[in-house]
Amino acid sequence: MPPLAAATPNRIKSRAGAPARSSGSQAAKPTRWASASYLPRTLTAKLLTGGAAACLFIGVGLTVWLWTGEGRSEPPTIVAMTPPVSATPVEPSPPAPWDPKTAILESNPKTTYFGLPLEGKTIGLVVDNDRTMAPYIDRLAAVTNSLTRSEHLQGRRFGIVRPANRDRSNIVEVAEPSGDLEGARSVLVSRVPTGDTDLPRALLTTRGWYADQLFLLLSKPVDNEQMALLTQAAEQSGAITHVVALGQAAEQDLSPIANATGGRFIPVTDDLLDDLVRRSE
Repeated sequence: MPPLAAATPNRIKSRAGAPARSSGSQAAKPTRWASASYLPRTLTAKLLTGGAAACLFIGVGLTVWLWTGEGRSEPPTIVAMTPPVSATPVEPSPPAPWDPKTAILESNPKTTYFGLPLEGKTIGLVVDNDRTMAPYIDRLAAVTNSLTRSEHLQGRRFGIVRPANRDRSNIVEVAEPSGDLEGARSVLVSRVPTGDTDLPRALLTTRGWYADQLFLLLSKPVDNEQMALLTQAAEQSGAITHVVALGQAAEQDLSPIANATGGRFIPVTDDLLDDLVRRSE
């Protein structure tokens, strides 16, 4: 191939020294020289085409090897990555409201007192001896004495306070807490209650007992002044005080006395008391 002439690209040159032909004679075909920029463009296009083909070949070959390559009896496991799901917290259901009737009917009278389990080492009873207690004292004594004879009370100290008003004496009979329960049982005996009693005074008698639980048992209605005095006395006792209401007292809301110390108010109907007596025998 003859060397490229140093001329402007794409210009038509005649051979050096060739005589000019007349216009009438046949003109010689001129020689055209390709531009210098044409070769790099052609080479680049071929390289790009070859590179794309090579990438396609490698991609297809790698896929075939992954699925059917030597030593692969099964297709590879593809794990889909999913964002973690946070568990929705489940709020606990609120406890069912405490029902005194259900508690009494389902409890064991040998190990509980009016449906409540005994807690702590020192248990105290404040049993009203008002005249309104006359229809209930025998049955109340049967339920209480059945519990004090139970082996479940072994290791516990048990005391009873009984306000009375015989011949206007307005006294408070006390059996101090003791592991010997005979003294406590001797206070709670069947007798006909008479007169009005001083319940707040009887409840305050237990302050020196350092009792864990107190049970206030009454059957007479309580006015607002007595309610306030009994609530204050229960707080000063230092013990959890439960209120067991019989007769007319069961028809009144005496829960403020119990609530002041974290205790329970337990209204007891005549039928419920009879059922408890039968199961206490």
